[in-house]
Amino acid sequence: MGFKLPGKSIQSGTSAHSSALKMVAEQRAASALKQKAYGGTKTWAQGQEDSGGTLNDITKSQRAYEKEMKAKDPSWNKREDNNWKKTQNKINAALGSSKVYDTTKEITNKMVDRDGDGTKETKVKRGLGSNKGKTLTTTEKSAEKANISTQRDIIKKSKEDKKSATTKEGKVTAKNTRDEAQKNIGEIRSGRDDKYTGTVVSRFLGKLKAKRNQKQLDKREKKNSPTKQKLYWEGPEAKPSKEQQKLHDELTKANKAKSKAETTSTKKKNKRRASTGKSLIKGAKSLRKNK
Repeated sequence: MGFKLPGKSIQSGTSAHSSALKMVAEQRAASALKQKAYGGTKTWAQGQEDSGGTLNDITKSQRAYEKEMKAKDPSWNKREDNNWKKTQNKINAALGSSKVYDTTKEITNKMVDRDGDGTKETKVKRGLGSNKGKTLTTTEKSAEKANISTQRDIIKKSKEDKKSATTKEGKVTAKNTRDEAQKNIGEIRSGRDDKYTGTVVSRFLGKLKAKRNQKQLDKREKKNSPTKQKLYWEGPEAKPSKEQQKLHDELTKANKAKSKAETTSTKKKNKRRASTGKSLIKGAKSLRKNK
């Protein structure tokens, strides 16, 4: 059996037929990448990009895990497996799906001694969802864990990219990717996505972490800024080309303008501080006189 292509018929079993089948498969795969994923709001290509290039690997490991578990136990139910649900939540989040599997422990009760007589007589809920409106539900917490886990995958991949990078630009890009993912984890824990996540202390620590990572990103950007780069030409008597001299002049001009702006800003700050100090002294003197 064969099928027709424009201008000729191809018989099955021939090399031409094999090539045609391969071409059709590639076209279908390319078309699938441009379509939104089932149940999601993004295409597979968008999900791969938003996940820091980890979506394909996560999906492959999920399929391998399913195959392994079914081989061990034919009655295995993936929706009752916490490991499967955690990985699937990461895949769903990357593709913009709202489906979230609950991967947290069940809410349990505990007895509390309210009056301090040594007897625990009051039953209260503990854990997620114990205070409606002020703590995350188990589904919300599962989604948050999936987002954090995705950022950790990005961090792991960026560390590997840094090791394999052969250029300075490649290493800098990998470091920036790592710090950006670490910053995202800090922001998630600080309450960026939900103000009721964690505790007051954990949210405060998350803010500190995000702030520290942002400083690292800013410092690296400043260090690798073109205005910080110097131009060299070989030999003490060698003359730069017109293009080199032009770039040198532009960088010098930019550095001077930046230095001037920083100096002006510092002067203004000092002036405001001096003005505030004078006002405080004047106020203190007037209080003494009134006494």
